[in-house]
Amino acid sequence: MSAAVALAVALGMALGTATPAAAQVDPRGRVRTIATPHLRVHYPAHLDSLARVSAVLAERAYGQLARELAPPRGVIDLLLADNTDVSNGFAQLFPSNRVVVYAVPPIASRELRFHDDWLRLVITHELAHVFHLDRARGVWRLGRWLFGRNPLFFPNAFTPSWLKEGLAVHYESALTGSGRLVATEFPVMLHAAAVDGVVAPMGRWSLSTTRWPRGQVAYGYGATLMQRAVNHAAAQADTMRGMSRFVEASARHVVPLRLDRNARVGFGASFSALWRQYVDSLNAAVAPRVAPAALDAPWREVSRDGWYVAAPRWLGNDSLVWSASTGREVTGLYAAPAAGGAARRVAWRNALDVNVPRDSSLTAMVFAQLERRDPFVLRSDLYLRDGGRDRRLTVGARLTQPDVRHDGTVVAVQYDANASMLVRVRVHGARITDITPLVPRRAGERWAEPRWSASGEEIVAVQLVPGGCSGWWCWTAMAPCGACWPAGGGSLPVRRSRRAVTGWCGPAIAAGACRWKPRRVAMWRMSIPRHGAPQAAPRWSGRPVRRCTNPASRRMGSGSWRCCSAATASTWRWLRSIPPGRRYVAAGMPRARPTPLRRSQRPTRCA
Repeated sequence: MSAAVALAVALGMALGTATPAAAQVDPRGRVRTIATPHLRVHYPAHLDSLARVSAVLAERAYGQLARELAPPRGVIDLLLADNTDVSNGFAQLFPSNRVVVYAVPPIASRELRFHDDWLRLVITHELAHVFHLDRARGVWRLGRWLFGRNPLFFPNAFTPSWLKEGLAVHYESALTGSGRLVATEFPVMLHAAAVDGVVAPMGRWSLSTTRWPRGQVAYGYGATLMQRAVNHAAAQADTMRGMSRFVEASARHVVPLRLDRNARVGFGASFSALWRQYVDSLNAAVAPRVAPAALDAPWREVSRDGWYVAAPRWLGNDSLVWSASTGREVTGLYAAPAAGGAARRVAWRNALDVNVPRDSSLTAMVFAQLERRDPFVLRSDLYLRDGGRDRRLTVGARLTQPDVRHDGTVVAVQYDANASMLVRVRVHGARITDITPLVPRRAGERWAEPRWSASGEEIVAVQLVPGGCSGWWCWTAMAPCGACWPAGGGSLPVRRSRRAVTGWCGPAIAAGACRWKPRRVAMWRMSIPRHGAPQAAPRWSGRPVRRCTNPASRRMGSGSWRCCSAATASTWRWLRSIPPGRRYVAAGMPRARPTPLRRSQRPTRCA
């Protein structure tokens, strides 16, 4: 291999160490800079207040990481961008240490929902990449001294993606007290995989894997193993063991890909041995459970199409529509009868966003998707499907997750830098007449998954605020609702919790996820007693929150549960997301009264 080819390969590996961005940074316009002792924060003028907060958070994260790992050489450049409606960030090592953070917060990603402060979380994660990957010792340091920041001389950049992402996820949670290792998504994903006997071996933990859930395999499995390694090192008598010693060993060894050797030096045990112990503990935990076949027996297959599946909605009373990426073609809108049959691809889509049928046909629909305004700006807008033709309703309005009332009025989420708001959109024919905010914009506050009630008089949505507090809120959309609501209308908190609310189901309200299942997607009907008058939004009156199923019986089975709608006043319909998402199945499950949560499981009400 020639030197030029080797350099190109190494450059590709070095630049591919972090999560790829969904859009390139917009180079147009004036950029300001805030200099701190260890960073330079660059930003467009309209992000001035956010940049000042980012500078403080970045210096704080730098100080925390410097107590854990050897700090990188030189100043780190941090760029804030707001040219895309995709929540993301990435780190680069060449030609200098650089971090890019897109200012849009995550509202559709369940695994990212539980955090105290999104901006702090993503900055800590990306700076952890820089601290880890910039380190070079021994012959690698000599090569960098001779040839400069040549991509060939970043030894930790040659390690697999699960290690790099696992280390960064470990620090995002260890240093912020929230994040993906504190949330429940990854542990339940691995537990469900163990139930079905499909735990992936280490050789398949890749960001580019074709197995469900694709890139999340590297994050979930890698972060779990890295956390287990750190815990093992902490239990050893040798207090010098830990993440820092592992990074130093990897940065010094001539062959950084000798992962087990470096793990033994850093943590006192090889990754292979630690992972075998973890899998054994998983299998022991799930062994007494009901066999997966017994859990899946009541389900009827609806469709085998699907890989990544999102935003299911009912089409009439007997069919489903959903957004899906099958892994074989462009993301699209699919429909299938709930009783079973071949799924039909209805149209292409640019994102796994919501498609709301206006009637029982597929000719009238409101949906949201991403579209480029120019080569640098990517925005989410509303579209109208009328007579089988798709028309764009907004341009650059940054609207997502719509829901439509019977008269055509839309409620949606509007993106902003480090925030999202609820807005009401009035549609007349094929044009927008008014976009009215329902809540004021507050930095760090996010709203998600708004839904109209069956009567069209109330709106319910999920609220996520800084500090890790989540809740359900309800608005009177047209008139006061008696004693339930403040005089003259307004809003009322339905329930708040210190845990992450990943979604919820109310009267004719669809949202949320409850559990994982590693193989299929399914629908289920669940009976839940309601409080208050029929079609009134549920309100939290201080009564104990109830679990829908008994964990001991595992009646629902494992899985990612997504509520589609309320079929009647006492029945809800659910979809179950089962990786790798190759099929939908449906079932009629026995009705049962919910079992109360134990006192220790009851959520704490936020102030």
